[in-house]
Amino acid sequence: MTKMKDDQDDVAIRAASKIFGDMLRRQRQKSQWMFRELAEKTEVEEDIISQLEAGEPVGTEIEHERLCEFLGLPVDTFAKLIRNQRALLETTGQSSSETMPSNVVKISGYRNKWAKTTTHPEA
Repeated sequence: MTKMKDDQDDVAIRAASKIFGDMLRRQRQKSQWMFRELAEKTEVEEDIISQLEAGEPVGTEIEHERLCEFLGLPVDTFAKLIRNQRALLETTGQSSSETMPSNVVKISGYRNKWAKTTTHPEA
């Protein structure tokens, strides 16, 4: 696999994880399950559930499926999200730097501007 393809896969997995986490959190809250209760019912550790809801790419396929099944989501939800994100990246041709979250700032563009507008006192 090429470096760009690896980058696109990483971006797709991160994006899918974020969407998946939002879906899990909404379903859990809608069903009024606490982390502890959901962990007991699905045999998925509380910290894994918490990290998944935070959008982190953690857990196994089996854990994802258990959570989906218990919360009433299709068991292949995460796999579909990854496929959709990969397809989106392929059709838009975006690289990982173009798909950065909006709260990430590229500081390189500010360095030159800062250097021109800032004076350094002589020692």
